Amino acid sequence: MDGEITSEVDGSEKPTKDNQSNFGTGYGYQYGSQEGIIEINMNEKWWVFATEKVLASSELMIDPVAVVSIHNVFTGENANITENEDIRTISNILCGDAWNTEGTTDCLSNIEITINEETYKYHSDCGTFNDNVNQNYLSLDDERKAVVNAIFSEYISLTTTEVPAE
Repeated sequence: MDGEITSEVDGSEKPTKDNQSNFGTGYGYQYGSQEGIIEINMNEKWWVFATEKVLASSELMIDPVAVVSIHNVFTGENANITENEDIRTISNILCGDAWNTEGTTDCLSNIEITINEETYKYHSDCGTFNDNVNQNYLSLDDERKAVVNAIFSEYISLTTTEVPAE
């Protein structure tokens, strides 16, 4: 590793200092193969970040993440999240927060989100993500729950009960 993220700013702000992020602390990083690229190891996965200058250049084209799909398990609605800012926000929440590793919760999840081929279950009423594969969960504070629910509701309904068969 070339260093570690040791300080952070609010998720809506841009970091302005070395070793600073807007998604948490304690992550090791290494410099990328090109100036303006940094690779960060978060939750046993590598994430590639680039400066705005690098992203704006024709030298590097990075799709922030693969297709992000959401599904309401009660209504059957399916949609892809298409706005890069929405994708970035959801990715930062899923990758930057501390997951509780004591198993999953008993929340009745109404939304499934698949990002980078990994599926998480989400309960929009309480703001909890469950990762059944790794047996952990992430509970959002009211502010982040509101952000996630607002993004999801742009694409599908947040109905949390079964829809009766016609």
